Amino acid sequence: MARKKLSAKAWAEKPDTGFVQTVVKIPDDVEEFSPKKEGTYRIDIIPYVVPDKSAAGPNPNAAPGELHYERTFFIHRDIGVDEQRYVCPKRTAGKPCPICEHRKEIMEDPNGDEDLAKALAPKQRQLWNVFDHEEPGKGVKVWEVSYHLFGKQLKREVMHADEDDGYEYFADPEEGMTLRVGMEEQKIGKNSFLEAATIGFKPRTKALPKKVLDGAHPLDNLIIIYPYDKLKTIFLHEEGVDAEGDEDERPVKRDEPKKTKAVTADDKGIGKGDDVAWKGQEWTVLKITGDGESLTLVNNDDEDLIKKGVLVEDVELPGNGEEDAGPTKEGGDSEPTAGQSSTKKEENNGGSTASKDDSVEDDDWDADW
Repeated sequence: MARKKLSAKAWAEKPDTGFVQTVVKIPDDVEEFSPKKEGTYRIDIIPYVVPDKSAAGPNPNAAPGELHYERTFFIHRDIGVDEQRYVCPKRTAGKPCPICEHRKEIMEDPNGDEDLAKALAPKQRQLWNVFDHEEPGKGVKVWEVSYHLFGKQLKREVMHADEDDGYEYFADPEEGMTLRVGMEEQKIGKNSFLEAATIGFKPRTKALPKKVLDGAHPLDNLIIIYPYDKLKTIFLHEEGVDAEGDEDERPVKRDEPKKTKAVTADDKGIGKGDDVAWKGQEWTVLKITGDGESLTLVNNDDEDLIKKGVLVEDVELPGNGEEDAGPTKEGGDSEPTAGQSSTKKEENNGGSTASKDDSVEDDDWDADW
């Protein structure tokens, strides 16, 4: 067998971006699926065998050895001097997370910075194995995407389908379906991003080829979870350590926490069941957190539209002041308006004792690809 020459071509052709993978380690010979413009994308979701063990912890939606089609995980954004993304060890793998611990301290502090606590909340993302019909020669790609830009819409289609539609079997290797995903650009302020506006299901006429199935990547093993001490060092900017663990010559940036008292429901005279105005629409208060600082709202025009973690200071009783003009850019993240989200959120009907931490965390999302 002829010896393969050692080549530096692939290395030389890589741009010198200085980019460090801090969330997902995608092999050099694997393509990423990353829609860049509006249009229709025809893709097959390729299942994979969930590994027995993973540094990212057990798959929350499938047991080891099972055939599955996605991996859910959570990240913290804009962390450290380089403002990188890092996987949340707590929400992803059930391990201690220094960022979550710091966030909890802020939430428990009466003078804590509410904006910082919200910015530090874990954001839900997903990994998918994708066969792109526009580029079949590139094999199975990996798609890393916000749950709110694709997964939520896919779940909604499956949940609302008739039983004989068979949408729940979209990822079955023998009787699955090709997805026709209509990506549309959304804009919030100066930020723009692509969102799956429509998802169609077309039954495949034959089983997935063995070559395609064998090309599926073990998604659980692609997730990068930093050791506790290293993540803490990066987060707290200790000694100017960057994402690679190297000394950073730039001065350490330390933000002073804001010492402002949050507005409570009592301050505004808001009670459970009251109608309030928020983001230009009318809502009804379903819950008030124990500290009285945030609300769970249901839209008066769409009872399936429920929003959690809405700050009291952002709502008004009808006729008592100006309504919120809409979302603003915050720390580089984009937030959807009420009209841009149409999925019912599961609610706990057990009174108003939900913690301040829970009221904010699950409703946060990020709109980047």
